[in-house]
Order: sequence, then structure tokens, then C-alpha cells
Amino acid sequence: MEFYTSIAESLKKEKDGYLWRTDMPDNALFPAAINNKELGAAEAKRICELFRLAGAFVAKNIVDDRLMDLPISPLMWQIMLGKKMNLFDLKDLHTGLFNALSELQVMANRKKEIDEMNLDPEARQRLLS
Repeated sequence: MEFYTSIAESLKKEKDGYLWRTDMPDNALFPAAINNKELGAAEAKRICELFRLAGAFVAKNIVDDRLMDLPISPLMWQIMLGKKMNLFDLKDLHTGLFNALSELQVMANRKKEIDEMNLDPEARQRLLS
């Protein structure tokens, strides 16, 4: 049990590095975006090895039917189980980006409605603006 706890603590501490996002609610763990241009080959390899370790660790805990102190984000679990993300999943991941994209979607829907209306060009332009 001490071994499992030690591994979980080490993986959680990687939150300060490049492995996990630091702005998730409830301190849940979700992979951070990586900019390959900013990372060297050695650091990128280290990140891949840490994710491989995390995957093996989670799998071993599941096989051994053990609880682990690794607060993996529910969204990450859903993605690992094959669920495709949609716009509403983004709300839990990045609220600001979700709000901006939602506004764009509302505008796109409204434009489509206006385009489908039988309007003269002046009325159409007035509605669009």
C-alpha cells in the first residue's frame, strides 16, 4: 500500500511540471497541452514515460481492486473510455474558451436562421448587423 501511495503522490506532484493542468476544479488531474516547440526531446520523452507510468499504475490498481489517491478528472476518464468530447465538455475544462465558443455558436445559428428567411437585402443586412 505504501508503494501505491508513493507512486500516486509522485504523479500528483508532476502537476507543477508539464504533465497536468493546474486550473481544474477540485484539483482533478487532466493532461496539460504541450507545445513541442518549447520542449526539448528529452523533456518530451520524460512526459511520455510519465504518462505510460500513470497508465500502468491505474491499470494495476484496477486489476488489484485497490483504491488509489489519484484524482483523475471525470472528463479524462470518459475520454479514456472512448467518449468523444463536445462543446459542453469544454465547460469543465476551460470555462472562458467554452463561453467564447458558445457565443460563436449562437451567432452562427442566428445567421443561419436569418439566411433561411425570405428577406429583402436591406432587412437581411439590418438583422445581420
